[in-house]
Amino acid sequence: MDATFKKVTKDAAPLYGPRKLIICGLTPEQQIQFSEIVEKEFPALPIFCAAITDLELTVGALAAAVPTGQHPDTSEKLPVAVIMSGVTQAELHELIACYKPTGFPWPLWATLTPTSEKWQFKSLLGELLNERREMAKMQAARKETT
Repeated sequence: MDATFKKVTKDAAPLYGPRKLIICGLTPEQQIQFSEIVEKEFPALPIFCAAITDLELTVGALAAAVPTGQHPDTSEKLPVAVIMSGVTQAELHELIACYKPTGFPWPLWATLTPTSEKWQFKSLLGELLNERREMAKMQAARKETT
């Protein structure tokens, strides 16, 4: 899969896609707490809580889906991830800042792109996990040389 990184600024330009967060991997209690934080800080930002049954769907289909309630039975079996769609670049930074003090497991962060919207959700999660592993290897290698 061809993925490229772009530096995200803090301007008011919205990112690609419909305005929504796709989350997974949090416990039911964490889903509720995170939803409350988002509702307080970003009142008009819908959240779709993805479940194992959504793994075969495209990321674009999830971004277009009607927001759901929590998935206590399956969501926490997925890696913790937050996929942002249609938020501004400034909001992206604010979302990350709001997430940090929660103490929840650090998520895989992503934004919807014209490329990733065509991927199956499981493929995006796999790609994000691979990127995290590669970043950890690079950081470990840097530590060894210092």
